[in-house]
Amino acid sequence: FLTNRYIAGTCSDTAYKFDDTRSDQHDKCANLTNGVERIDPKCQICRSILSIRKSEHLFHAN
Repeated sequence: FLTNRYIAGTCSDTAYKFDDTRSDQHDKCANLTNGVERIDPKCQICRSILSIRKSEHLFHAN
């Protein structure tokens, strides 16, 4: 499992088709998107193609 910080791909915004943008930060269009919304998402560390799986997340609020 990867966090959004380590997912890279082409921006899904049609006005900004920039390659190799991170999911948690996109300086050109200022959009924050989910990693799976990227076109051709890849691991930013090893450049491997990602497989998308469902999971359950639990969050603790103070």
